[in-house]
Amino acid sequence: MKTAIIAMFVGLAGDADTEKLITAIEQAENTPWTAPGGGLQFTVRTWREETKRPYTDANLKPVAKAIAAQRLQRYARKLHTMGIEPTPYLMGSIWNKGFTGAMNLRRDKRKCKYGERVQNLFEALKKAQP
Repeated sequence: MKTAIIAMFVGLAGDADTEKLITAIEQAENTPWTAPGGGLQFTVRTWREETKRPYTDANLKPVAKAIAAQRLQRYARKLHTMGIEPTPYLMGSIWNKGFTGAMNLRRDKRKCKYGERVQNLFEALKKAQP
């Protein structure tokens, strides 16, 4: 299972699980696509770290999802090189708190409610669409 999770997020097992993770994040954000940052709630800073496209493109669902996949896969590779399993919980925590914030929570053995929500939504999506 651990290898499957790592493969899923570094793009070795296809895009189905990455898409489910992005959908879980979208559901956790619960924000309209017309809002600043779009349905995935990109900040200007995180958007600019990933692309040169205008920030208003974060409102375009297909574009934002592609940028999100790129960002999540980059962080999954980083975790993998650190010997840390990139679980949906941890990926959701990173999405919400940033990489350093999520690592600080992990180090201090504190929980991230947002990460738990993403994990639960991801598992529900996996059950509904295996």
